[in-house]
Formats: sequence, C-alpha cells, structure tokens
Amino acid sequence: MDNIKDFNNITYDEAVEYLLDIPRFMKKTDLKNLRHLLNIMQDPDEGFEIVHVAGTNGKGSVCAYLSSILIEDGKKCGLFTSPHLVKINERIKVNGKDISDEDFLRVFKTVMLAITAHMSEGYEHPSFFEVLCAMALYYFREQRVDYAVLETGLGGRLDATNVVEKPRLCIITTIDLDHTEILGDTIEKIATEKAGIIKKGVPVIFDYSGISAWKVVRKACVMNNCLFIVAKGNTLNVEVNENHIEFSDETLFDGEKFRINTVALYQADNARLAVMAARELGVEKAVIKRGLLEAFWPGRMQQIKKNVYLDGAHNVSGMKAFIKSARNIIRANPSMDRKITLVLAIVSDKDFDSMAKEIINSALFDDIIVTHVKSNRALEIQKLILSLSKYMYNHEGKTTFIYEGKATQFNLHEANIVGVEELTDAINYVIPYREENDIVFFAGSLYMIGDVLKKEVNND
Repeated sequence: MDNIKDFNNITYDEAVEYLLDIPRFMKKTDLKNLRHLLNIMQDPDEGFEIVHVAGTNGKGSVCAYLSSILIEDGKKCGLFTSPHLVKINERIKVNGKDISDEDFLRVFKTVMLAITAHMSEGYEHPSFFEVLCAMALYYFREQRVDYAVLETGLGGRLDATNVVEKPRLCIITTIDLDHTEILGDTIEKIATEKAGIIKKGVPVIFDYSGISAWKVVRKACVMNNCLFIVAKGNTLNVEVNENHIEFSDETLFDGEKFRINTVALYQADNARLAVMAARELGVEKAVIKRGLLEAFWPGRMQQIKKNVYLDGAHNVSGMKAFIKSARNIIRANPSMDRKITLVLAIVSDKDFDSMAKEIINSALFDDIIVTHVKSNRALEIQKLILSLSKYMYNHEGKTTFIYEGKATQFNLHEANIVGVEELTDAINYVIPYREENDIVFFAGSLYMIGDVLKKEVNND
C-alpha cells in the first residue's frame, strides 16, 4: 500500500473497496506505527473515557451490553467492534447507531490525509484494522462521546485498540484456543496476549475460564497494581424462558435478577460481565436493568423467522456454547413430528475437526447441510463432510463427494448430511420447505451469518 491515490473525489463504495484491499493485519512488534499516525491526527483517543475489551469469545456481546447500559445512563457512547456482518459501518457506532455513509466517507478522507503525511515521514501504511480503529477514534472525538467501548480485533498486546494508553476499565472475557497460529498454541500463551491490554492501575474484570488463564491474568494484574475482579461460574444462576433469559449472581446487587432478550444461554455470562463493568463505573441497578433490556447483538442465536436461528459460533468453545443453547431451544419446543437442521460452514484455519466432533456427539441434528462461505479462508465442503462422517461412524469415513450443480447426499449413521456448494442454494434448500415445527440453525462462521442476514435484508 505504498501508493496513496487522490481521495478528494472518491465515493463511499470506492472507499470501502480501498479498505477491503488493505491487508487485515500486518506483522508487528509494537504499536509505534499506529501511535505516530494518531499523533498526526492530534491524538483522537484522548478526551473521553475508554473501556477496553479482549477475550476469545463473547467480547462483542459484552461491548454491546455495556454500551446499551451506558446509553441508558445518559452517556454518549461510542462502540467499535468487529467483524461486521452486513455492512462495514456496523463497526463504528455512536449511541447505538451505525456511522452514516456520508460520515464514514468524510472520516475516511480525513484519516487518509493523515496517512499520507504519516507515510511521507517514512512510516508504513497501517493495516485494514488500524485504519478503521483510527477512523473510529477520530469519529468518537468529533462526536464528543463520554465513553468509547473498544473491542480488540485479535489478541490484545499488539492489537490496534491497545494503542490506548489509559483506559478507564479493562474486561477480559473467556479465553480458549483460537488463532493459535498467531497468538500461540497454549492457553497460557493466548492469555498472555489477551492480558497485554492491562495497564497500570486500571481495574480488570475477568471471566474465569480455567486456572491456566486465571494465573496469567492475575499475575499481570498484580504486576500492574490493578483491582482484579473475577466472574466465577459457580455464582451465576440462569433461568430460561420462551423468549428471554433471567440471570443473577450472588456477588452482584445481592443476587438481584437481570433480564436479557435472547435465548442464547451463553449471553448470561456476557451480560453479567457488562453488569459488573457498569457497577464499577458507578451505574445504578435500575439503569443497568433497563440498558440490558434495550441491548441487541445480531448473529447470536438470533431468530430471523419462526424456528430459524443464526449463531456466530466459529471455534470449538463457541460451538459447545451454541450446542448447549440449541439443545435448550429444542427441549423448549417438544414435538414428535419435526426435523432439526443445521446449516454449517467453517473457515479452514479453525479447528473444524473438533467442531465436527462436538456437532456429531450432540446428536441434536437430523440434517446437516454443509456449505461454503465467501472467503479465501473457506473450508472445502468435502473435508468438513469427512470429519463429520468420521465421528458419525467413530472411524475414518470413506464417503466420496461429487458436486455437479445439485446437492450431493450422504445417508450416514444418525444424521443426513448434504453438501451444497452455494450458501444461497443451501438457504433455498432448507428454509422454504421446512414444516411448521421444524427448527433450522445456521452456525460455524460469522461470514455465513452475515451473508444470510444480507439475503434477508435484500428480500425485505
């Protein structure tokens, strides 16, 4: 990205195309490159309070819940999250509203002007995520927000959002194996990267996900003289209703119940972290309750039609959480005459074999529709089918996959597995022909969830 073009007459679509052509992440050993760019932009990360959120799963949901609470508390709140599902503007919000196309283009031009000056001094073009982070911070300062809630893109220590030097609060959600080729192949290594967001004297809220991660995060808190607040699984109580969840924690507001409008069981953990954060920020209980009720985070067991659910589970721990919620939904809607279908797509750099094992061992699904996502990281359909069949039979499957424009069917031991090359065909194969009591789940990739939502938006 050495050549910077003239952006004066660029359109919104051209700006988005330019951004999407920038490498997502770049190898780096520090954040000096981005810090220099922000210095040129007169430090847009200053002038408002920042809550910084890292973790393997749930961090976007925590950000959304906390943002909604702060808005309910009368604060003007910026929210920076990733990835987007339908449109890139989703990544940058103020008071729950996506940045407009006009503001996105204007801010993009401003940041690109700063990048021109930045590169003229011998610095590198920032990555895709760094440009968006700079845009978000600039927009938040321009909009005079009181708070900005920032979600890390990858890891923590070298993530673009970690350029922030003095956040008001840090939150670390559950830590598990993911992005191991970048973050490390053990829980300890990954936890070390996530704990890299911890700053001296800044309170840390941590979702306990095992002793290995806890030891790493606790050590970082001790070294930085931080208040260390831990959410423990054995203090959380969850009650599931038809269309909402109530949860309580004996360590929070004397065990008071809180409600969230979702059927995703794992969101109780994420909402609890947001409640703990809001309490640390001095928000009153009644305001927290109202804020949680107003919160919405798409693609997390989101019901788009009757008995059709979208879930962004895209790693092993996420798949386990999805299966737990799916089982609860199925049990809550008993019927002898119905079919449970999973539409599944996974990217190749995930532990798809372990995810396949979880799916088969759950014994929840009558049909499994395996399809592609629109990504150069897409996993071959045949590979995923072979993994599923291996665990179906409990030995290496010998299924042959042939695709010639039609769904190719495999009648295996317990589930009926179908490979469909195009996601649109998979949607058309499943949704229009389902019976009244049938339940359909989409899971395995946020890319796929975004594509399904785009199709729904276009159909509306």
